[in-house]
Amino acid sequence: MEPLKQIGDIQVFAEIHRGATTMVYKGYQPALERFVLLKVLRLEFAGDESVSARFEEEAKITARIHHPNVVPIYEFGRVGDWSYFAAEFVDGLDLRHLIARQSLPPLLACFVIQEVAKGLKAAHDINILHKDIKPSNVLISNRGEVKLTDFGMADIRESAQEQIEGTASGTLPYFSPEQILGEPVGKPSDIFALGATFYEMLTGEQAFQGQQESEFLDAIVNFDPVPFLEGQKNIAPELVAICRKMLKKKAAERYRDCGALLADLNAFGENTGLRLGSKHLARYLEDPASAVTIGTLPEEEPHPHRRRVAAYVASLLLAAGVIFAGYLSLKGDRTPSSNVNDLASARIADSLTAKVDSSSTAVSREEEEPDLTPPEPVVQRVAAVPPPKAETLAQDTLVSSPRETAVAQEEADRPPSPGFLQVSCAPWAVVF
Repeated sequence: MEPLKQIGDIQVFAEIHRGATTMVYKGYQPALERFVLLKVLRLEFAGDESVSARFEEEAKITARIHHPNVVPIYEFGRVGDWSYFAAEFVDGLDLRHLIARQSLPPLLACFVIQEVAKGLKAAHDINILHKDIKPSNVLISNRGEVKLTDFGMADIRESAQEQIEGTASGTLPYFSPEQILGEPVGKPSDIFALGATFYEMLTGEQAFQGQQESEFLDAIVNFDPVPFLEGQKNIAPELVAICRKMLKKKAAERYRDCGALLADLNAFGENTGLRLGSKHLARYLEDPASAVTIGTLPEEEPHPHRRRVAAYVASLLLAAGVIFAGYLSLKGDRTPSSNVNDLASARIADSLTAKVDSSSTAVSREEEEPDLTPPEPVVQRVAAVPPPKAETLAQDTLVSSPRETAVAQEEADRPPSPGFLQVSCAPWAVVF
């Protein structure tokens, strides 16, 4: 058969996937200048009314859901024997290939499961059950966007309360116990499959394993994989508890809907203050080696007000540093020896001044008594004040001996010892 080159106005670029009844291509619409995901019913099933009807139903069901976390349908049509529909092309990879690299950091796994739960809730809100939740049906763009796809197994309920008879549709490792036991299925069945996907992200291994179909079925009904999570130190206990509730064997013991699941996931983020987003996932896609655990990824961009406060605090710290540097510079210009000599000179000057004052007082008293002897000029009395004796200076503790002066000079020549400046800027920081 000749390869498909064009269908409608869509040029076929490359085959992405070949399924049991369909083929998926990357296509391009020149009129709208965009790439699309092109899903085509294989020609050998074109005459099969049930398969053709199911293919058309998938397109119509998906077209009913309008949510950023669900891949939207652009158009559906038939050209000759070909039935097709075009959807958004997500430039990235699916979750199955991402997990194949390594298990995801717990916070990133939490973010992905939140995004899928939001898209699944949008479907449940209009009474659509996906019935085939699994890693390969979760697409992740290079920008870190998470989108749920492939509603080929989906069913529509007449009301939110209606449950559909259990059928063995879906992918075996992600079946819910009620599907295996032939019991009615509802929203909790999709949540069970989402829990198995969450477990796989956290560990890198499928929650339920086996070599044969019977082993898978027995594991889903009887085996509890959650205790393995409890032994992982990098997984928060709150996330283990959420996964445990998603994987409860009895539907009534699981989350009743995605709203209740999202409430617990949001509470975990609010209580811990640990929230990641698309940009963190995009960074991880670029560099898986940047895998980190709780609390070690870069924080979100700070609020503009916080940026202004940080700039103000930085200015204060800079000003304090300049002032301190100036203080050290001025202090360094005065040596210990000069300080000692200055103090000695001041002490001598004080002594001289005190003696001059006492002489002046004596002169004034003599003037009060009549005396025929001419008084000596005050200047002569001041000049008569004896200078400080050498032994007096030597006894003054503020006057340095030659040896002490030499020691002081030697200490002054030494480089200054390192010091510390502590600036407290409550309540933001203490800087040393």
